Amino acid sequence: MKKLNLGCYNKILKDHINLDREKYFDGIDIAHDLNEFPYPFKDSEFDEINMPFVLEHLDNTIKVMEEIYRISKNKAIIKISVPYGIRWIRNMQHKRGFDEGTFKGMDKKEWLGDFRFRLIKTKFIPSYFGRFVPFKTIVCRYINHIIKDLYVELEVSK
Repeated sequence: MKKLNLGCYNKILKDHINLDREKYFDGIDIAHDLNEFPYPFKDSEFDEINMPFVLEHLDNTIKVMEEIYRISKNKAIIKISVPYGIRWIRNMQHKRGFDEGTFKGMDKKEWLGDFRFRLIKTKFIPSYFGRFVPFKTIVCRYINHIIKDLYVELEVSK
């Protein structure tokens, strides 16, 4: 099973190919700017791709997802962590935010990108304060900073 850890920075994963823009730390196997296409991998190469807090830093989310699709095998699992909602504006390097609707419908033809992903898991990561708030996913629409991050798993459909 071949696994890729994109935008790993210092979160080096064993049994993965670890990639970041530069070789900041020992354990980063490949240095590549994820805003540059194509990525340095063959078509249908990976069974699993981890993207820990990298998607919000990239310029063209649709193009990135097309590349992820290209380098993934059918039924590959894509694990993505991103800042939730407006929390993305707290970092000048972030390009956009994400919510529970961002990853829905990626298996439908109406998406602009040349990819198909099936959403298989969504997990909301609460902020410290948010841990004490009931009905987080409803309340967060009215009060900011209850949910800190969003974790999703997608399955590639080729």
